Amino acid sequence: MDKSIGLSEERIKKDKKNRNNLVITVDENERIIKFNKKSQDLSGYSKEEALNKQIFGFIIPNRYEKQWNKFLKISRKNKIVDDIKLPIITKNGH
Repeated sequence: MDKSIGLSEERIKKDKKNRNNLVITVDENERIIKFNKKSQDLSGYSKEEALNKQIFGFIIPNRYEKQWNKFLKISRKNKIVDDIKLPIITKNGH
């Protein structure tokens, strides 16, 4: 099998699996670089409103920064974290 086709198929499977999950990707400066449809639906923010924003204080309440940083540290080491439950800030403030 062509390697590029295999990678594309893996990406499609991963995207389908994550369709029902809130997926927010941040860069090394904690700026949002990926904000999937479920993130938009749950938060009320559009992708355009979220991209390039600092995640803390925008989507993640500042009081939970320590817990999120712990999660980010683990995930950046390519370790799988299946179930994280921390609040987010929605557009309507809830």
